[in-house]
Amino acid sequence: MANRRTQKSSEVSNVTQSSDIFAGSTLATADLKPFQILAPDGRPVREELIPDLEIVEELYRQMARARYLDDKFMLLYKSQPARLGSYAQFGGQEASQVASAYVLEERDYLCPMYRNTAAMVTHGWPIEKAILYWRGHPEGWRIPDDLNILPIIISIPGQVVHAAGVALGIQAQNLGAVAMTYIGEGGTSQGDFHAGVNFAAARKAPVVFIIENNGWAISVPRKVQSGVDHLMRRAEGYGIPGYLVDGNDALAVYTVAKKAVDDARAGNGPSII
Repeated sequence: MANRRTQKSSEVSNVTQSSDIFAGSTLATADLKPFQILAPDGRPVREELIPDLEIVEELYRQMARARYLDDKFMLLYKSQPARLGSYAQFGGQEASQVASAYVLEERDYLCPMYRNTAAMVTHGWPIEKAILYWRGHPEGWRIPDDLNILPIIISIPGQVVHAAGVALGIQAQNLGAVAMTYIGEGGTSQGDFHAGVNFAAARKAPVVFIIENNGWAISVPRKVQSGVDHLMRRAEGYGIPGYLVDGNDALAVYTVAKKAVDDARAGNGPSII
């Protein structure tokens, strides 16, 4: 018996050495780099992909407004006595939110969580409503009827499941719209993230899932959250496209988000950015 085991082990070893059966592994591309149009110093690295200057100017204006709003809200929250009941900062993430939400049309649906004030304002949420919401006033809880924005989700990642459901409704009614939602890298470890993305992928629902990865969840770094180097790799497991983008490059985010939204609208199913 011992001899047969030794022989079998040797045979397996020889087969492994004679053929690289893992040549197609996605982990073989460990040198993935985020898609960029601008370098961190603002220098164009893909000048041919820069959108029209009108779009560039509007993105900058929206980002500047969002950052000013974020700073003001934090001052109001930290003031004594506090002028806001609570507030979740998004500073440093205005490019990823503004540039992606800017791609949406009025008929499209935004499914936000608590750190998406910039995306909501970009999609038309009145600033006075945002102030009332963070003050805890009931008038701030109600989304205006003419805005396709769902109520803000506090229990992450409920917004992912909601977005998948909204997209399925859009698909069933043939509305030609798209749903978009956001989540931090920590939230992707929750079961509802998998349930929502997998459901949308199986039904080819028109939805775009955006992961804002700032390197940390509430308590631990990303490398403790997941064994993959880039969370967009999870898209392959769902059979959908996944894009790795520099979240501080508004032009790159806009370009990739526009492709993802256009694909979803054309009936090609969801994407992960």
